[in-house]
Amino acid sequence: MFNSTETSGDRQSETGQDAGTAPQQAAEPSVISEDFTITGSIESQGSIVVEGKVQGDINCKKIRIGETGVVEGALTAEEIDIFGTVEGTISGAQVSLRRTSKVEADIYHELIELEMGTEFSGVLKRSDNSEN
Repeated sequence: MFNSTETSGDRQSETGQDAGTAPQQAAEPSVISEDFTITGSIESQGSIVVEGKVQGDINCKKIRIGETGVVEGALTAEEIDIFGTVEGTISGAQVSLRRTSKVEADIYHELIELEMGTEFSGVLKRSDNSEN
């Protein structure tokens, strides 16, 4: 009954994780708040939300530019969702320009969504991958 040869390394929790390790949770996005300005490039393995101003390039997995967000530079990510203002180059697998967005950029995309009301000036170029 109590005579088990199983070690803690052999046990798995109900989630399939080793009993000694915690399940991985998605990291919270990094937020550049409305009262914040960054001058320089930003790189992240995760998500970034811009509510303030960035003068430089952003390269990450997922980017959301909020209604108060302003970016002057290149955006590169798998998913890009723009509600604010962008001036530069945009390169992503999925790019969405929302009705509140003001975008002056060349956009390289696999999938593109432009909501009615979007202010857009630039060139749309479909690509097979987001790395241009």
